[in-house]
Amino acid sequence: MTDQEIFERLEQYRKTHNFEWQEVAAALKVSRATISNWKNGGKIADKNRRGIMVLTTEIDYPAGCFLPCCPAGPPVDRLTQYLLEAWQAMNGEEKARVIALIEEMREKKSAISPAEDKLQ
Repeated sequence: MTDQEIFERLEQYRKTHNFEWQEVAAALKVSRATISNWKNGGKIADKNRRGIMVLTTEIDYPAGCFLPCCPAGPPVDRLTQYLLEAWQAMNGEEKARVIALIEEMREKKSAISPAEDKLQ
């Protein structure tokens, strides 16, 4: 996706959820001036592109998957059920932070060489 397409996605997300630009900036941990720069065609850094994609990606689970026995798959263990219930209770900004942390952990893990991985 181009920077313009990424920004259009962010703008659509903001309008759909009735957010002010200041709220979007806070969720992405950037200044309002940075968003203004993007709007005027400025380059969006890779970490901000990832943040925008995380923030604007809607993740839906079937309602039944919050039951002890999920009709969409095998029985759900207690930890999985707890995590799904916690996820359901989070707002969009909290979900974006969790996803960003997961992505950060994945990047760190992929940077570990196979020899180092065996030591862990």
